[in-house]
Amino acid sequence: MLPPRSYDLKSFRNDLKEVLRRAGVEGKPVMLFLEDHQLVQPAFLELVNSLLSGGEVPGLFTPEELAKELAPLDKARDDDPLYSGPSSSYAYFSYRIKRNLHIAVSMDPSNDQFRQRCEANPALFTRCSVQWIEGWTTKGMAQIAGARLEELVASSPELTELGAPKLISHLVHLHVRRGAASGRVGVHVSCEAAQGLKGHGYKWPHVAMAVALTWQ
Repeated sequence: MLPPRSYDLKSFRNDLKEVLRRAGVEGKPVMLFLEDHQLVQPAFLELVNSLLSGGEVPGLFTPEELAKELAPLDKARDDDPLYSGPSSSYAYFSYRIKRNLHIAVSMDPSNDQFRQRCEANPALFTRCSVQWIEGWTTKGMAQIAGARLEELVASSPELTELGAPKLISHLVHLHVRRGAASGRVGVHVSCEAAQGLKGHGYKWPHVAMAVALTWQ
């Protein structure tokens, strides 16, 4: 989804705080997934780069906020048989973040800012496992569109009566196009027109989602 117009750096920092609380204080496994179209300001990726590099974002929490978050970690640190680092609560906080937080950034290499973003944020390569995907499979695109359409059908008694699985199958079929001849996955020609890719052929989940939403 695209961030709302009012979503700014302060909003992103607040969201990062919540992510770090869950991973570092509560000790819960967390996945932070970002697509490059959501990085509406360069500072967003800079914060992610810092987090990847050292498991922390300096200055993210105020001293008062940090003291409150670290308070319950003393006992958790002493009871953790796997931890062998420094005895400070902040060190244990960072350890838990590195252990529990997984970050995935999906980036379009046809984007004009792709190279600049990579050069300015080296942790995307030095601290990540890079997976190059030339195109999304028909099955993958169908699952994305199907999941969204299933929600829409479930919320409509009229559509439910028609038979949700069959209706979803037909709607997805209209959007998942092209054959093996091109070696690429297409999601309706309107997808390419909306992306303005001019033959690059990159297909992304948020575009498939946008096309599925036209049925709403």
